[in-house]
Amino acid sequence: MSKRSLDLSLIALTVAFLVFVVVFNEDPGVRVALFGDVLPETTWHAKAIYKALYDIGMGGLVSVLFYLLLVRIPENSKRRRIRRSLEVQFRRFKQDCLYVMLGTVNGSIDPRLADELLDQKAFRSYFKGKATATQDRWDVFLNNIDENELSQILRSMEILREEINFALGATDVPTDDAFNFLKRLSIASHSLQRTELGYDTIKPLSGFLWTLFSGFDIISGYQEEDVFEKMIRSI
Repeated sequence: MSKRSLDLSLIALTVAFLVFVVVFNEDPGVRVALFGDVLPETTWHAKAIYKALYDIGMGGLVSVLFYLLLVRIPENSKRRRIRRSLEVQFRRFKQDCLYVMLGTVNGSIDPRLADELLDQKAFRSYFKGKATATQDRWDVFLNNIDENELSQILRSMEILREEINFALGATDVPTDDAFNFLKRLSIASHSLQRTELGYDTIKPLSGFLWTLFSGFDIISGYQEEDVFEKMIRSI
């Protein structure tokens, strides 16, 4: 059962239990006001039935309360911590990679520029911009990255992957889209760990990074919203 379905069921049960408590209370005032003479008050078994329904309502409300206190509230708190941790780690991953990219392209690192390029549109605009007459900045990055810089990016990817795997194992991701996206991202990150320098060998890494940083999707093109951040929010 999805989290949304569970929430709706919990609300429906709570309303039903409240109705039982209010309508079948020992004081017949509400019952008479709502139903008049439709529900009997004087027959020998009426009070026993109303008492049983009232007890069901009270027991149900107590059960819901205990579920909220012992399960749902701690679970939501844990989910928020995991979501926040994943958000922080993803931002740190992008910053670390951008420092490498800018260092490769410009020979120096501008932290303020790196923060600006966290935005997908800004990233696309900057790295599609011409660095030379024949190359844009993304080409310059790919053609000039060295072993140490490649190692830094792969290490950052592995740290992000570990954070993703922790999130997948520590909480129930509520939507299939989010779960499958994070799972694919983890697998792709792992498969790229053996990337080596070279025109052809670095292409898969290039596609992976361009997709994450620019928001490019092979089917629908460039996205308006960061898909990774969207999936994190759904946790």
